[in-house]
Amino acid sequence: SRPDAALTGAVATTDSKGSATFTNLRVDGVAGPAVITVTADFGASVEVAVEVVPGPVQQLDVRNHPTQIIPLEEFETDPYVLLLDKDANQVERAGVTISSVLNGKVLGTATTDAKGIARFSQLKFTEKLTAAVEFEATVTYSVPDDDSIKSDAVTVDVVPGAPNDIIILTQPSPTARTGYLFETQPVVRVVDSNGNFVRAGGVVVTATMSCGVSICGFSGGTTATTDSSGVARFTDLRPSGEIGSRTILFTAQFTDDTLTKIQRSDTVEVTAGAAVSIVVERSTSLFSYGVTVDSAFDLKAVDAWGNTATDFDGVLEVATSKSVDFSIPVPTKFDAGRLNLRSVNVKAAAGTYAASFLSGRLRSEAVEFIVVAGVAARLEILVRPGTVSADATLTTPFAVQFVDGGGNAVQVANRVVMLTISAPNGGAKQSLTTSSGIATFSVPRFPKAGSTLLTYYETASSLMATDRISVVPGAAKSVKLLSGTNVEVRSGYPLASQPSLQLMDANGNIATQASVDVTASVYLSSVACPSRLTNNTVRSDAT
Repeated sequence: SRPDAALTGAVATTDSKGSATFTNLRVDGVAGPAVITVTADFGASVEVAVEVVPGPVQQLDVRNHPTQIIPLEEFETDPYVLLLDKDANQVERAGVTISSVLNGKVLGTATTDAKGIARFSQLKFTEKLTAAVEFEATVTYSVPDDDSIKSDAVTVDVVPGAPNDIIILTQPSPTARTGYLFETQPVVRVVDSNGNFVRAGGVVVTATMSCGVSICGFSGGTTATTDSSGVARFTDLRPSGEIGSRTILFTAQFTDDTLTKIQRSDTVEVTAGAAVSIVVERSTSLFSYGVTVDSAFDLKAVDAWGNTATDFDGVLEVATSKSVDFSIPVPTKFDAGRLNLRSVNVKAAAGTYAASFLSGRLRSEAVEFIVVAGVAARLEILVRPGTVSADATLTTPFAVQFVDGGGNAVQVANRVVMLTISAPNGGAKQSLTTSSGIATFSVPRFPKAGSTLLTYYETASSLMATDRISVVPGAAKSVKLLSGTNVEVRSGYPLASQPSLQLMDANGNIATQASVDVTASVYLSSVACPSRLTNNTVRSDAT
């Protein structure tokens, strides 16, 4: 009586007793009330009311299933499965366990209730998308324990979620030198909240360095923008600042998320870069002339950020601001970027100087140092009269100074210094040095004309200095008759033996004084005679 149901085996023939027995009568179709009408070929009929009920379970029917799923994220809707017979009638059968499977992985199981419904919840695909490519997949629902029940399948699109996070695909090199590129540049990609790769171009990723209390950072490009596949590749990232163990923070901001997303790299060991200058860590500011200083300077070669360049082993040179004999051992080389400059000997006039330390193209800032007098090496004569007159009184004392090898005054007090004076003005004197290292001698006169040697020497050492002075006669004070005249002379006639006289100074030295007029007179018993002389005045020559 129903169009959605049909009978098979619906014909039977009466036997000899007039009884027709149906042996294979079957109802197929939708369950529900129905009327079966039995009609004989002679026209008589009878109606039988029946209830068509579901047959045995033969297939599954999945309902409420999403068409798109995101890996590692629960299905947007919870699917449920019905037990059906072959005619799609729902079979009320409890306890049938049904599995949900995608790509061979079981997503979950559910068991039918009394109505024959298996309800799934919290289903998720647990594999990340490791390629930013969507794909189509089939989710199959089946009864593992009964192969006779036909499974049901749903086609879904497996897609990533919205871009809102980043991950590090390629870690930076584990070691890097300041100022130099990371040998392996980091690569960062965009993912969804579950870590699925997402195609998202134009996302700016920024790299910063975690420094703690140190000063560090980057030189070069610190940002990279994702390409159409969602990958940001750094190409010019290089560390800067102090050396040490560091981590790099990669950050990105997404439009639909107010939080900045951060990923921290593995530990990176930042080492010193190339040496660019020399730093003077310790310096000696005072040098005594010619005195070797065992440990004078501590130097180090540093990179652009002040880190010790441990790979530097250059040879040291020294440049000074003035003429200085700045002696160091040759060659003097840096060792692992450091140098303790030993055996330094400086010779220069006392004063303030500046030195710079060089090695190749590297140079330090200038450091000042003072040179003072060293050990007394000789006596220096301070007063050299050169030529003195025999009748002169000398008011300036003779003086000598203790000096070092460079002529710097050495301030040593109470040193005994002797002065010996050679003939013809022989003599000796003694003096003690003042706090300035000067010994003075008062010699008021040198009465005898001639070359006189002055010898200064210290009694306690071999230090000695000599000076020679020339003592010249003083002014003529008298005459000395060198040759006499005749005992007898004739009036009016030239003297047969003309007299010769020498000018003499007050100390009996021959006075080499020219142009002095000498006059001869006649005396009798020391009284002038009436006799007179002619041609009786002559002028002395240069001797």
